Order: sequence, then C-alpha cells, then structure tokens
Amino acid sequence: MSDPAHWEWRRTTPSSEGLRALLPEAADLGVVRHEFPHLRAVHVVLRGLLGTGGSSNLRVDQIGKSVGEYLRSKQVPVPEELLDRPLG
Repeated sequence: MSDPAHWEWRRTTPSSEGLRALLPEAADLGVVRHEFPHLRAVHVVLRGLLGTGGSSNLRVDQIGKSVGEYLRSKQVPVPEELLDRPLG
C-alpha cells in the first residue's frame, strides 16, 4: 500500500466511532488507535473486549486472535477514486 491516498483512507477508516459501529460488541468499550505511518499500519486495542481474559467470558473472541478476522469480514464503503488506483 504505497499510494498515499490508500494510506490516508486506511488511516482514517474506520474511526474509533466507526469501529464501534462495525463491532457492536465494542460499543461501550474504550478504543485505542496507534498509527504507524512508516509501516502504513494501524493497531487497534479494544479495552475490555475479553473481560478478564479469553477463557473467562463468552465474548466473540475467546483467545484474542479472531477479532481481526471478524473485523475483516465487515463491509465498509470505499471511495470510487481509490478503486482504480493500484495499491503499490
């Protein structure tokens, strides 16, 4: 993802509020975002999603590894101008 336009979209999509909308389980949780522009990556922490731990609750992610895949299964609108641009 070397195109700056792609990075700008990815950096801001979804926002913390948008993430809560995509993941209803996180609606009342703290969302902490860490941006790594040199890697063009965003790391998100959902504080309290697993309660006191993966094996002590009934949330969607029992072991802390499937939330990313669950999020990737969600659909978000992509600006049309990005669809015709090569990723890198």
